[in-house]
Amino acid sequence: MDKLIESSKELSINVAEAIPYKNFKEMTKIVEGEVKKNRYIEIWDKAIYSADKWSVKQ
Repeated sequence: MDKLIESSKELSINVAEAIPYKNFKEMTKIVEGEVKKNRYIEIWDKAIYSADKWSVKQ
């Protein structure tokens, strides 16, 4: 049981949100806002994927 508790402390879940955009100007505004929030972002196929940055704690 102690091993299960110890290993569960190492697990983490990072959920991303998809934010659609219509044009370049809208995309840049969204990206700027997400960067100000210190979030990890990727831009794919007319959507911006944004998630909290991973933090490694030891």
